[in-house]
Amino acid sequence: MTTEKILLSGLVAPLIAIGMTMTAPKSVAADDYPSSTITIVSPFSAGGGVDTTVRVLANHLPEALGGTTVLVQNRAGAGGSMGAQWFTANASPDGYTLLAAGASNHYSVPWAQNVDYHPIDDFIWIARVSVLPAAVVVRKDLPVDDLEGLVAYLRENEVTYAHTGFGGREWLQALAIEDAIGAAGMVGIPFDGGGQAAAAVAAGDADITFVGLPGAEPLEAQGLLKILGMIGPAPATRPDMATFEEAGFDILPVMSHVGIAAPVGTPDAIVEKLAEAIKTTLESDSFRSAAETAGIQVAYLAGDEYRSTMAALYETSGKFMNR
Repeated sequence: MTTEKILLSGLVAPLIAIGMTMTAPKSVAADDYPSSTITIVSPFSAGGGVDTTVRVLANHLPEALGGTTVLVQNRAGAGGSMGAQWFTANASPDGYTLLAAGASNHYSVPWAQNVDYHPIDDFIWIARVSVLPAAVVVRKDLPVDDLEGLVAYLRENEVTYAHTGFGGREWLQALAIEDAIGAAGMVGIPFDGGGQAAAAVAAGDADITFVGLPGAEPLEAQGLLKILGMIGPAPATRPDMATFEEAGFDILPVMSHVGIAAPVGTPDAIVEKLAEAIKTTLESDSFRSAAETAGIQVAYLAGDEYRSTMAALYETSGKFMNR
């Protein structure tokens, strides 16, 4: 046997051992997962539709994960892009740090801002939990009581609107309304999340906003603002709510999606465990009851379909914003 063959044969066993050592931890981690607390990063402030949805999910998900604690951590700002950027830069691909994904930071904000992540490819899309049709929310003393009255008012008066950042869902929705009805002028005021945007309208600091019902209904119940209707279809939780389409106006509905994503590189076995746990949770009576109470419109999608939906929404938003 030549010296080269001896050296090569001597390296084979160590290399196999090294390969087994390198791959074993992922297998063990997947088998034992989860063995510690899971954190879901919410890229918007507390009180909005995204944050409300993910907190209800976090409260019920442990039952499908063997009792593992699930926490929510807010990292809000810049239309949700700050949280997404932090996630892609810092989250380890081990299943213990996840992202509440699918809002405007994945479809419209990247067209309006320079972000350090690809809105689709830099995430593993595990499952969609819900959709957030935009409710038309106005301050309680704005002299309108329905969508027809609002359109007439917007055509004659300049208004302020609360939004979650340049390129955010509310910002894009205002652009679509201006384009469709010929509004006199809509001046945006940025906030860190839908909850803060709704609170600004309730406080009279802005005239109007377009947020998910979970962020607006508690303030409506207190008589602090008015919900005039929906831009997209009426949600199952309030099927009799007025819509722009029924009122005869063709306005692009900007609907956010709320789901869970993992960092690229997360082992398939862990992604599959999380996907199954989320699906099981969404089908449970306890979650369904809590979701109905919170005004959450449950709309499950599996990972591949969720990713395709977001990719299509990203492209559609870009075409609209870059006309």
